[in-house]
Amino acid sequence: MPANRLIFLSPHPDDAVLSCGGWIYQLAQNGERPIVVTIFSGDRSETAPLSDFARSLQVRWQLGDDAPARRRDEDRAACDRLGCYLIHLPFADAVYRAAENRPPIYETEETIFGKVHEEEIVDRVTEALRPRVRRVSNARLVIPLTAGLHVDHVITRLAAEQLTVESIYYEDYPYAEQPERMTHVWRSTEWQADTIGLSEDALQAKIEAFLLHRSQISTFYRDDEEVALRLRAYAELVGQGRAAERYWRQL
Repeated sequence: MPANRLIFLSPHPDDAVLSCGGWIYQLAQNGERPIVVTIFSGDRSETAPLSDFARSLQVRWQLGDDAPARRRDEDRAACDRLGCYLIHLPFADAVYRAAENRPPIYETEETIFGKVHEEEIVDRVTEALRPRVRRVSNARLVIPLTAGLHVDHVITRLAAEQLTVESIYYEDYPYAEQPERMTHVWRSTEWQADTIGLSEDALQAKIEAFLLHRSQISTFYRDDEEVALRLRAYAELVGQGRAAERYWRQL
């Protein structure tokens, strides 16, 4: 029986790298050809208004009005560092989504960590994923647990769970650094944890890959040094002293 081929579902261009970059690198080094599918990486509709919140993010990211395209460029560079295949889907980030001639759906930081307010978006993401997953023999999905409850992470998980494909779940880092942002996950079902040990080369590749997402560093970190320190610290926490990533299966 051929081995499963892993497809990592990344809500945004940096999520799979931050949460799963070490394992992705090790799979690629072993010739197993992992795939990252970044879902909410599409361009903003020209008819969609831009909220003050979205404008403030673009200023922080220093990317200007072509932020989605430049974030895709960062994603390609990061995935090249890890050695994986990359697919971008055309859905726009939550901060850019709006019905025509209507206000933005998620126009504050609070709303992107709140309720999903869009009809049928889960089904639309599922249908976009379905043919891409079917083309991969023995596919297995690696999907977010939804630590932090960002709406795009929630949509990604719900869409993946509509596919009849075996799935395992990753800890949405850096939200998973805060245990209280995981409590809703443990209420929903029973879980079994597995850890994947990381070589020093794999951990370093993960750090370097995220640093290629230059626009996103300031969202969670002071500088490059803090990126390396915190990624290493979390890897050693879940590995009980040795670098690792932790994944979960529903029982």
